[in-house]
Amino acid sequence: NFANFIMVKNNRIKFLASFLKGYKRVLDIGSDHGYVLKEAFEKNYIKTAIASDIKIDPLNVAKKNLSKYPVTYYLSDGFKSIDDSFDAVLIAGMGSYNISDILSYIPKVNFDIYLMTHSHLYDLRLYLMNNSFSIINEYICYDKRFYHLFKVKRGIMNLSEKELYTGVNVVFDDAAKNFFITESKKILKYSKKAKGTRKKELIKQYEYFAETCR
Repeated sequence: NFANFIMVKNNRIKFLASFLKGYKRVLDIGSDHGYVLKEAFEKNYIKTAIASDIKIDPLNVAKKNLSKYPVTYYLSDGFKSIDDSFDAVLIAGMGSYNISDILSYIPKVNFDIYLMTHSHLYDLRLYLMNNSFSIINEYICYDKRFYHLFKVKRGIMNLSEKELYTGVNVVFDDAAKNFFITESKKILKYSKKAKGTRKKELIKQYEYFAETCR
């Protein structure tokens, strides 16, 4: 139902915006149409913002949507063209490999980092661990699928194999419970069709997820 979809989509925007509360200047990479920043301004969560996108068309729409707020705009591939200061960055609306690529150009200055993805979570956690990032918390949001929000800082982090699969410092609310139940059922289903090494690997993953559900 389209009305329900819009409501859930708005919930995801509200969910993201709520994490920006208290920051003076937020950089939104891949800001698209600027809905998250708009929500954050409307709720008085943030003072100023930087909106950036790799494409000009969505950035122009963001300029219209955010016209009454103090926002600086950059046409930029991730951090590459941004010459500005900020105390938090949001990178959402893209996959884990894109996020990892963007983070490889991150400035050396220290600030809070928020990453939202819905795919290849193991690979993103592995990248973060191997590139001197530390996951403070993981949060899960449902919007037609499960989305994971990572709050990250610079720092050393050593994750076990289980943590690489299931996460670290996950905030265990209803969305998280539903994710782990859904994921464990899906992995169990795949494991029944798999053979050999792949079957063993999936059974191990299933045990990790099922254990987290308990």
